[in-house]
Amino acid sequence: MAFNYHDALAKGKVYGAHPGGFYLTKRLLENIKLTKEMKVLDIGCGMGQTTLYIAETIGCQVVAVDKHPEMIHHLRQHNGVQALPIDIIEADIEELPFADEQFDLIVSESVIAFTKIEKSLDELRRVLKQPGTFICNEMCVQEQMKVEELEQFKNLYQIQEILTKEEWFSKLKKAGFQNFTIIKDRKMTEELSEYADEEKMLDNGGTVVYSEDVEQILVEQSLLLMEYADKIGYMVIQAEKR
Repeated sequence: MAFNYHDALAKGKVYGAHPGGFYLTKRLLENIKLTKEMKVLDIGCGMGQTTLYIAETIGCQVVAVDKHPEMIHHLRQHNGVQALPIDIIEADIEELPFADEQFDLIVSESVIAFTKIEKSLDELRRVLKQPGTFICNEMCVQEQMKVEELEQFKNLYQIQEILTKEEWFSKLKKAGFQNFTIIKDRKMTEELSEYADEEKMLDNGGTVVYSEDVEQILVEQSLLLMEYADKIGYMVIQAEKR
């Protein structure tokens, strides 16, 4: 299989690749009343930035799931991870190895768009407790895009579809989620204009381990996002299972 976007993130040891970065993650979690008694699922955990933060600051049980073996390996090798209340599992979001209603909170940061979306949402609702909270931060089309423009993103990310905001809500409702709150809804033009913010730069900063193949994909991504920054963006939605 050809070297792809997620391979580049894993090989480059990129800790946070989702829109808004770690700065946004911390702001989102501040609004969730997490306690030590809760159980959290960090789906598509990557290098475990969010997982580690929740376990270290709250002390609740966190289950970190990713299907990329190299990402899982990096997290398992993280200094001190064995002393934290973290379970690290290599698994596919579309077929989660959990019984029904296991988690009080599910966090998904730029993950579902890379899967068969309806199947993943069904699985996430299945393993979420009732009542339970689901937060997803996902790429979406902000302005109408031509077919050839969308194909560039699909080819880069190796995905089947890129949803509009309306399509995201439709699929979430179909899966059975309800009580939606839009926490963030913005184009990449707005996001890029704030990258110079000092606090954000400190939170989102990180060292990428560059190689020729990693750099090629990450540069291609950056150029594509800048070219279509007024048409592509992301939305953070909080939903519930009731």
